[in-house]
Amino acid sequence: MVFNDEPGGLRAYCRWCIPCTPSMNRAAVPPAAAVFPNARDTRARRVLIVVAALGAANAPLASAADVNVATAPALTSALAAAAASPESDRIFLAAGTYAGGGNGFSYNGLSPIEVIGAGTAQTKLTAGGSFTLLFSNANAKARVAAMEVVAPAGLSGQQVGIRMAQGSINDVLVTGDAVASPNATGILLTGDATVTSVTTTNLSSRGIEVSGGNVTITG
Repeated sequence: MVFNDEPGGLRAYCRWCIPCTPSMNRAAVPPAAAVFPNARDTRARRVLIVVAALGAANAPLASAADVNVATAPALTSALAAAAASPESDRIFLAAGTYAGGGNGFSYNGLSPIEVIGAGTAQTKLTAGGSFTLLFSNANAKARVAAMEVVAPAGLSGQQVGIRMAQGSINDVLVTGDAVASPNATGILLTGDATVTSVTTTNLSSRGIEVSGGNVTITG
């Protein structure tokens, strides 16, 4: 409260609101800009700060890097490049058969990775070694979708179609050879994962094996 010593007595007024008493001289109430010369500028700056903060909060995250491949060597290179990048990556496979050789197709990066085919009847991955697709790093989330994966042939019991530490598998067909690879595992899950619309055939040992984590299987 401020007291204004004027002829005729003391006048009381509040700096920020209307007169407190009917006898107050309304003309004596100074405008906000007079009491605080920079009041308007301060409010403007506050508005700008709020707008900037909201813009930063709603700014989109760095988008995933999308790569289209059509050959097995290109897939191997794309997985290696994704492992070296801190950003998430999506690799889209064209229709065709991708033969991974003795080591299959492996990913050991830390950033999220997605490998997406053109459909179970269009894209097929095969390998002659222990693994077809390997996502061995527990810190990386992975997604495999829309393809057929053929479990490698062999009698050692180490043959696995897809090995994943955490992530999701959907719309995938995993096949094997009951004679050439009687001990093969279609999918090996070692951490939290979601499996949706997955079919395993000709795998006399294990279609899906869970060795850790929380796993949800639907469809």
